[in-house]
Amino acid sequence: MILEIAGAVAIGYQLFALLACLRFPRAAQVKTPAQTSQVSILKPIHGADAGLRTAIASHLRLHGEFELLCGVRPGDDAAMAVLREFPAVRVIECRTETPNRKVGLLMDLARQAKHSILIVNDADIRVEPDYLMRVTAALDNPRV
Repeated sequence: MILEIAGAVAIGYQLFALLACLRFPRAAQVKTPAQTSQVSILKPIHGADAGLRTAIASHLRLHGEFELLCGVRPGDDAAMAVLREFPAVRVIECRTETPNRKVGLLMDLARQAKHSILIVNDADIRVEPDYLMRVTAALDNPRV
């Protein structure tokens, strides 16, 4: 009896999954690099840990049209020393003071962004070359 119930549940689930796939085809298809929207990547930075150089380098290998803005506080010489190695990075000296310092950095970075799509990630985040395509794919859906 239990096996029959388990079998019926499994068959019912498979039928439900099949109907859902037919009724709701995948809304966000993976984009090709030519379809990637123009984005501004905002990266608030405080100091230079061991992974900062690798994280910045991974962003510069991205496919698509983007700008990378790194926000630092005045006098953050450790971060500036690393960021100077990457001429393609726009370094923004951020002065907005807020109770949460990262929010102040992000406010200044957003004001300097050239593109309307903003992606925020921390200083230590490393990305794969298709990162922009994956995170912006849903924006093709008119309901998003």
